[in-house]
Amino acid sequence: MSLPRLVLSIEKTKLNAERLKTTAQNIFTGRTVQLYYALKANYHPEILSALFACGIGAEVGRLHELNMLTKMMTNRVIINGHYKSLAFLEAAIKRGIERIYIESFDELMRVEQVARSLERKVQVGIRVKIFVNNKVGADEAEIRKISLFSSPFVSLTALHFHLGWNEKDLMVAQQAISLALIGESILAAAGHRITVLNIGGSLAEASAAPNQAYNRLQLFSKHLPAHIMTIEIEPGRYYVGDCGILYAQVEEIRGKRVLLNTCAYGYRLTGATPAVDILSVGSRSHANGESVIFSGHWAAENDVLVVSNIENMPHVGDTVRFRNYGAYVDAWFDQICLDKTIQHELSHPFDQLLEKLEFVQKGAGSILIHYWDFLNDELRVLPSSQYEHKLLINAIEKWLYECAPPGHIESQLRLICADYVSLKRALRANSYIERVR
Repeated sequence: MSLPRLVLSIEKTKLNAERLKTTAQNIFTGRTVQLYYALKANYHPEILSALFACGIGAEVGRLHELNMLTKMMTNRVIINGHYKSLAFLEAAIKRGIERIYIESFDELMRVEQVARSLERKVQVGIRVKIFVNNKVGADEAEIRKISLFSSPFVSLTALHFHLGWNEKDLMVAQQAISLALIGESILAAAGHRITVLNIGGSLAEASAAPNQAYNRLQLFSKHLPAHIMTIEIEPGRYYVGDCGILYAQVEEIRGKRVLLNTCAYGYRLTGATPAVDILSVGSRSHANGESVIFSGHWAAENDVLVVSNIENMPHVGDTVRFRNYGAYVDAWFDQICLDKTIQHELSHPFDQLLEKLEFVQKGAGSILIHYWDFLNDELRVLPSSQYEHKLLINAIEKWLYECAPPGHIESQLRLICADYVSLKRALRANSYIERVR
C-alpha cells in the first residue's frame, strides 16, 4: 500500500446522512427539514454523489465550489460564507440558488446590486452574531439597519446562526437561538416575514458525540415560533469526518517526536480527535504510558499531534493509522509539501449491497447499517431479533444469488461477515446454500 493514503468510506457517509435526516424529521414534525452539505469539508466527487443521492443539497462559500456543481448533481444550493465576490454573487443568482446568507448591511447592498442588474429576485437570510467576540455575523444594531431596507429584488425570509461543533454546553445553544429570535422580532416589526431558520452545521462526528445532534435539535425545536416552517441544517464534518482513515509511514524518530511522511495535523484536526493506531510487526519497546508527538512535513510549530498514554513506541517504517480523518484533510498544501502526494482509496462493499437490494425502501437497510462495521467493511454479528434476523438473511441471500460467482459462496460469506459460522448456519436453515449449489 502506497503511503500516505486516505481511505474514504462512501457507505458511512450515506449512513451519517440518513441518520441526520431521520433524527431531524422526527424532531421537527410538521415542519419542512432541508439538509445541506458544506462542500469545504471534503469535495471528493464520490462523496458529493453519495450525499446528493440521499437528497442532501449543497452549501457553498466560494465560486470554485459553485463551479463544481452541475445541475444534474443537485439543484438545491445555498450560499454562505464570510466574503462573496461580485462574480460569485452573479454566478449564484444566475444559477437560481435557493438562498444567500449575508452578514452585514454592506453585503446586502452588494447582493441587491447584482440582483437588480440581472433583474432577478433573490431570497436572503441573515447570519446572526451569537458571541460577543465573534468576527462574523450581524449584531442587533446591524440587524436593525438591515430591517429598514426594502427592494423589489431582495426578500428577507431567513435567519442563520452557527454555534460550533466543539461547543458542548446546551445553555450556550439556548442562548444562540434566543439571539436569533430577537433578530426575528426586529425584522418582523419592520414588516419582514421570517419563515426559515438555518441552524448551521456545528455538529461533531456522530462517532465522537453520538447524542449531540439529537440534543441540540431537540432544544431548538422547543423554542421555535409557529411561523418558522422550514429548518435548514448544513453540516460538513458530521457527514464525512469519521468516514476517512489516513495511513502514514514513520520516517524518523527524534526522541519522543515521530516524523511522518504526511502533514497538516495540529490546526486541521477534525471534530473527533483522531484515534491513533500504530500498525507494526515484531517486538515493540514499551512507552510506559508517556506522550508521543507526531509531526508531519509542514514547517509550522502547530503541525503536531500529541498522543498520550501510548503503549508502544513506534519504529521507523511503521504504519500509523489516523481515524476520523474524512473532513478538512485534503487541500493543496498537503500536496506541495510532500515527497509523495496523498493517494485516495474508496471503500465500497456495503455500498454494493445497498444499491443491489434497494435496502432503504425494503426496511433491511437500517438493519444492515446498524450491524455493519465500517472500519473493517464487514458484519461483525447477526441481529438477535427474529424479525431483523430474517430480513437481513433474506437480503444477504439475494445479494449472494445475484453477485457471488458459482462455487464461491463460502468465500463471499467470509468477505462480508466476521461471524461466518453463524451466517452460514442461518443460510443453511433457509436452505439457501444447498439451493444455489
